Amino acid sequence: LKTEYYSDEGYQLAPSYNPHVGRRIKKPITDFETCTHLLKGSIGAGILAMPRGFYHAGIITGFIGTILLTASVIYAIDTLIRMQYIQCKRLQVPFLTLPRSMKIGLLNGPRCLRKLAWIAPIIVDFFLVAYQLGTCTAYVIFIGQSMKHIAEPRLVENLDLRIYLLIIFVPVVLINYIRNLKRLTPVSFVANILTIIAFSSCFYYIFCVGPFKYEETNLVSSVTTWPLFIGVVLFAINAFGVIIALEHHMVTPAHFLGCKGIFPWSLLTVIIALEHHMVTPAHFLGCKGIFPWSLLTV
Repeated sequence: LKTEYYSDEGYQLAPSYNPHVGRRIKKPITDFETCTHLLKGSIGAGILAMPRGFYHAGIITGFIGTILLTASVIYAIDTLIRMQYIQCKRLQVPFLTLPRSMKIGLLNGPRCLRKLAWIAPIIVDFFLVAYQLGTCTAYVIFIGQSMKHIAEPRLVENLDLRIYLLIIFVPVVLINYIRNLKRLTPVSFVANILTIIAFSSCFYYIFCVGPFKYEETNLVSSVTTWPLFIGVVLFAINAFGVIIALEHHMVTPAHFLGCKGIFPWSLLTVIIALEHHMVTPAHFLGCKGIFPWSLLTV
């Protein structure tokens, strides 16, 4: 990158320059592989917390709020990637990192914001690391607690949670050493299948075995608990750190956005599954059953 400022020459050449063509990725991923990673990044343990989220918001508020929050996330990330694409065209570069893109946007933006350009990359990196570290820590603790519930009292008794975290430390670290998204696809695919099986089992015991009483749920909860609902929803559907990397490593990045793009339809799949299972009680099998709809989600 020769300069971080837009030039008249860049504006003139922008219409004829395609950043996607200039990208050189050693092992790019296909649309199917991108969708596999995106679903794995968006559908996880966070969705299991959605009943608590609906408890804080209410059935009606939760239903509408989940749709609005998902739409806002899709719009924000869609806008971000499109603006990065415009920056790449104007600067004649195939790709820009998120911190660099933020800096360039401020340098070429309003004069009152240009002084913040030097600190913008630091802020972006900080929040990206904090977000990824926070979510990954939550998932590791979730795995450790699940192992503890399974092992006790069948195998051991009163074993400290930190011991379970130490047990899963090695496999978690080894999986993180797979930096190539192409090689990581089978892992994400198997994880998606296991997730569907786990969710199907949960929904079966909730709706078919457990004493589910729909009339005892709140339609609209107190406004003071809505922030907790917002936090749960964003934790359940947002995979911001994964999305940018996926778009960068695609064979056909142009297929990522748009009305028929992988990104909006993948998140729409998440929201359909979430709304279907959390708001409307259903049986395990049948036309409206949990199991076929879970497979349809995949």
